[in-house]
Amino acid sequence: MHILQLITKFYRSGAESLVYDISQILVEKGYKVTILALNKNENSLEEDNIKKNLESKGIKTLCFNSQRTHVQKIRHLVYEIKENHINLIHAHAYHPNKYGRIASFFSGVPTVVTYHSATNDWVNFRARTLEKILSLSIFKQKRVSVSKIPLNHYRNKISKNKEVFIIPNGVFVDKYKEEKSLEEVRRSLGLTKSDKMLLNVGRIVEAKNQKVLIKALAKLKEKGYRDIHLFIAGLKQNEDLFKELLDISQKSNLSSNVHFLGSRNDIGNLLQACDVFMFPSLNEAHPIALIEAAFCGKVILASSIEANINSFSQESVIFLKENHVDHIVESLENIFNDFNHYSSYGLKAKSEAENKYNIYKTVEKYENLYSGLL
Repeated sequence: MHILQLITKFYRSGAESLVYDISQILVEKGYKVTILALNKNENSLEEDNIKKNLESKGIKTLCFNSQRTHVQKIRHLVYEIKENHINLIHAHAYHPNKYGRIASFFSGVPTVVTYHSATNDWVNFRARTLEKILSLSIFKQKRVSVSKIPLNHYRNKISKNKEVFIIPNGVFVDKYKEEKSLEEVRRSLGLTKSDKMLLNVGRIVEAKNQKVLIKALAKLKEKGYRDIHLFIAGLKQNEDLFKELLDISQKSNLSSNVHFLGSRNDIGNLLQACDVFMFPSLNEAHPIALIEAAFCGKVILASSIEANINSFSQESVIFLKENHVDHIVESLENIFNDFNHYSSYGLKAKSEAENKYNIYKTVEKYENLYSGLL
């Protein structure tokens, strides 16, 4: 079977990271896999590195020119499906889901559609109408939601009775084994043994709420915590927000305490090195970054949004009562004052992640859907 995985761009984001991982497993199981991105990544170096890594694992990669019109992309997509003898399309996220089903109609190749979005993709009339049309039975498809959150949006805006399967995101159990020693990683980040390292992994966008972390760090510094460093690893997707975060850091005299790492391919090393993983997101569908931190057995401080509290128990993750500066400061002080006690949360988080979010289970569920369409 030749499966076409359809994504937005070759970059490091939740949905795309899942695609890279499940594609690797599918190839190991004997499937032929091609990943096609509808648009170019503005960071060509990141795109090239991701593609080289995928191709080294036997995964073919294709990427469309971002300047092509909708019609041109659909025509090219249908051409690639026929030229590469694709048996099944698996589309991920809003735009790929649209293109995948339209191309499916013209090529006769069935589609698995996965909804990844934490926000409502169908707020306007045009988007709702198109999704209702693409959900008709004339399109041979199976629909998947990564959690109840995208599913509820679909139920409220598109259809209350069409079949949608829930398949949670998964992570490799051994993906984040230490590649470097803890001392080596911390030294490379400019940290001493006494420094406290807070880590946030996520794109620079409003929904990830990194602003509140910087403000909390400023308050901690005022209270005498001088050796705390916040590292933010993620694509600078919102340039205006990035400049605002830099400005807040500088005005709070935190230039030497707040570090923007950009998109990284060594998240495993960063996770192993950090003392506390910070996850104050305002919305998520099914938080891969949170799951990755749990697999590393980290102490996690997270917002009490639906996606987070549905993913882990209160015995595994320390959930904020309120996602505000004062509550983050109070929670971090509690952790620092009794770190041995709170480290037990990390051990429970790791056990829970291994039981619930092993990516091989995720792939098995998708395989069942693939078989049901062919």
